[in-house]
Amino acid sequence: MLSTVEYLSLLRKYMRENAAKYGISRMGIFGSVARGEQHDGSDVDICVEIRRARPCAATLPTRLCRWSPAARIC
Repeated sequence: MLSTVEYLSLLRKYMRENAAKYGISRMGIFGSVARGEQHDGSDVDICVEIRRARPCAATLPTRLCRWSPAARIC
Protein backbone atom coordinates (compact mmCIF):
# COMPACT_ATOMS: atom_id res chain seq x y z
CA MET A 1 0.00 0.00 0.00
CA LEU A 2 1.32 3.43 -0.94
CA SER A 3 1.16 6.58 1.17
CA THR A 4 -0.87 9.65 0.21
CA VAL A 5 2.36 11.41 -0.82
CA GLU A 6 3.32 8.47 -3.06
CA TYR A 7 -0.10 8.46 -4.76
CA LEU A 8 0.14 12.21 -5.36
CA SER A 9 3.59 11.70 -6.83
CA LEU A 10 2.19 9.11 -9.25
CA LEU A 11 -0.58 11.50 -10.29
CA ARG A 12 1.87 14.34 -10.87
CA LYS A 13 4.04 12.07 -13.00
CA TYR A 14 0.98 10.95 -14.98
CA MET A 15 -0.03 14.61 -15.47
CA ARG A 16 3.42 15.57 -16.77
CA GLU A 17 3.42 12.69 -19.23
CA ASN A 18 -0.23 12.66 -20.36
CA ALA A 19 -2.09 15.93 -19.67
CA ALA A 20 -1.70 17.27 -23.20
CA LYS A 21 -2.56 13.95 -24.81
CA TYR A 22 -5.85 13.55 -22.90
CA GLY A 23 -6.73 17.22 -22.30
CA ILE A 24 -6.43 16.89 -18.53
CA SER A 25 -6.28 20.18 -16.63
CA ARG A 26 -6.32 18.85 -13.06
CA MET A 27 -6.35 15.59 -11.18
CA GLY A 28 -7.00 15.06 -7.51
CA ILE A 29 -7.55 12.37 -4.97
CA PHE A 30 -10.34 12.04 -2.43
CA GLY A 31 -11.55 9.56 0.15
CA SER A 32 -9.59 7.58 2.69
CA VAL A 33 -6.24 7.88 0.90
CA ALA A 34 -6.49 11.69 0.75
CA ARG A 35 -7.31 11.75 4.45
CA GLY A 36 -4.40 9.44 5.22
CA GLU A 37 -6.80 6.77 6.55
CA GLN A 38 -6.14 4.09 3.92
CA HIS A 39 -5.66 0.43 4.77
CA ASP A 40 -4.74 -2.65 2.75
CA GLY A 41 -8.30 -3.00 1.40
CA SER A 42 -8.72 0.67 0.44
CA ASP A 43 -9.25 1.77 -3.12
CA VAL A 44 -7.93 5.07 -4.43
CA ASP A 45 -10.49 7.63 -5.63
CA ILE A 46 -9.40 10.02 -8.39
CA CYS A 47 -11.10 13.08 -9.83
CA VAL A 48 -10.05 14.18 -13.32
CA GLU A 49 -10.91 17.58 -14.81
CA ILE A 50 -10.82 17.67 -18.61
CA ARG A 51 -10.10 20.96 -20.40
CA ARG A 52 -12.17 20.18 -23.43
CA ALA A 53 -14.39 17.39 -24.58
CA ARG A 54 -12.37 14.94 -26.67
CA PRO A 55 -13.42 11.56 -27.96
CA CYS A 56 -10.17 10.03 -26.72
CA ALA A 57 -10.82 11.19 -23.12
CA ALA A 58 -13.00 8.12 -22.71
CA THR A 59 -9.94 5.98 -23.38
CA LEU A 60 -8.00 7.01 -20.26
CA PRO A 61 -6.19 3.93 -19.01
CA THR A 62 -8.17 1.97 -16.45
CA ARG A 63 -4.98 1.48 -14.43
CA LEU A 64 -5.42 5.12 -13.44
CA CYS A 65 -8.25 3.96 -11.19
CA ARG A 66 -5.72 2.27 -8.92
CA TRP A 67 -4.08 5.62 -8.07
CA SER A 68 -6.82 7.70 -6.37
CA PRO A 69 -7.36 9.88 -2.99
CA ALA A 70 -9.67 12.98 -1.86
CA ALA A 71 -9.32 16.76 -1.75
CA ARG A 72 -5.71 16.73 -2.92
CA ILE A 73 -5.05 18.30 -6.31
CA CYS A 74 -2.01 17.89 -8.55
